[in-house]
Amino acid sequence: MTTLSAYTLTTPAGVHRYAAQHWPVLRPFVEGAAQDPRRLFFLADDTWDLWPYALNGIPSYAAKYRVRFAGLRSFLKPFVKWYCYQQVLQRPGDLRTNLALVPYQLKQVDEYLLYRGLTSLDDLASLPVFEDLWVSLLPPKKPPFTPNDVRHQAETRPFWLQMHKRFGVPFLVPPVAPYVHRPKAEIGLDESSVIPDAVISQLMNKLALHREGMSVLNRFHHLRLCVLVLNICLGRRITELLLAPRGEGSDGPLTIYPARGPGQAEGL
Repeated sequence: MTTLSAYTLTTPAGVHRYAAQHWPVLRPFVEGAAQDPRRLFFLADDTWDLWPYALNGIPSYAAKYRVRFAGLRSFLKPFVKWYCYQQVLQRPGDLRTNLALVPYQLKQVDEYLLYRGLTSLDDLASLPVFEDLWVSLLPPKKPPFTPNDVRHQAETRPFWLQMHKRFGVPFLVPPVAPYVHRPKAEIGLDESSVIPDAVISQLMNKLALHREGMSVLNRFHHLRLCVLVLNICLGRRITELLLAPRGEGSDGPLTIYPARGPGQAEGL
């Protein structure tokens, strides 16, 4: 068990407590003027622009690599900042866009801590308490679970493993709850959509790997995939997409089309 009451932080959400051996590590993420190695942001800021740390980072991709912590209100916030900062230091020239999702993935945990009135990491040292938190990340249903049902556990487990390794709490990180995949034959027989969701996900994955520079496509395959994804998302014919007039306005290189269907006020 760690030693409590080294530092007490009063916030609009309540009082947060941090242990003596933890506070020197967490303090730069709460107060002070410490900056990242490239002096792009202060560690205590609630918004970090990390695109210069990405392998193919350019200013137009800034939003994809922007990490926002303002939505976190529990004592966990400095720990989340510490975790993200470790990822920045470990991959200074190959940062991935999924880091920007970490605060959102931990939002449910943050709300759980506030609702239960937990104010320090020591409150999670008890195994039953952390197991209850872990179960709360599952939907209120009985097994079998789908991959989407266990998504919150799978996304947050790397964070808790790092917390266990560095701070010793939680004492034990349970595995992700067992889940079942849909058999490929079942996906192929699904007639609810013309193109199965698994196929659409794979198309998106190929484009993401290309964007991250991990599996670069040649320019012809890249163009084909982009057009196909636009076709799926917008519901427009491929010929319409290819013949779409290009614009030069502030909204981007493509003009805005009216949405299809009755009563649709917004454009596409």
